Amino acid sequence: MLPLKTKEKRELLKWSKQNNPLVFLVLTMDGKWDTEYDDDENVCVHFLKCWPAVKEELAKRGTPQDLDEIDMDYPDDDDLASDALLDFINLLYSMPDYFDGAKRYADGEAFCRDLLPLFIWDQTEIDELWGHIGFFLDRQDQIEARDELFSSREMTETMAQYYSLCFLERGDADRAEEIMSPYKDSEDDVTEARFAWIDDTRQGRNNEE
Repeated sequence: MLPLKTKEKRELLKWSKQNNPLVFLVLTMDGKWDTEYDDDENVCVHFLKCWPAVKEELAKRGTPQDLDEIDMDYPDDDDLASDALLDFINLLYSMPDYFDGAKRYADGEAFCRDLLPLFIWDQTEIDELWGHIGFFLDRQDQIEARDELFSSREMTETMAQYYSLCFLERGDADRAEEIMSPYKDSEDDVTEARFAWIDDTRQGRNNEE
């Protein structure tokens, strides 16, 4: 949470609502996310109210931008500006999981598609965003669109992690293993978790038999 007193936060909320949608988003979300008892639906509802204005503001500034160098334009307080930028960045990275937790799959897909052209991403981050999009398509039962997305992009380890997740969520260990097989010797934590899930799914199926 930002180190703000109630009166100060109220004044900055009023200022930012008129002058800076990015800061207004951070202040609006302050205390609602990254807490011990997050309410995914509540996080998504408040975020989505602010997001259109944030997109519009970023478009005015010109895109793509370096996410780490976004000017938060916090009045007369460089430390708070730095804290606000860190919250802004972490919030963007966290939102796909909140959309997933709230089962707002269409909103999650749209948000990830919004992010792609807004900022400068490295290749792993690009794969993460496309992976989220593919998973959100799967959750919406848009299977043909999901498969087309994953087949149209290079099947990196990150993409394979997301594609295999779609099948594991549906109990298809064989297809998940086929996708992950090029990375069976990887020491990546997520990849190791995928293979453990594959084994657990098979074990559960064998127990049922």
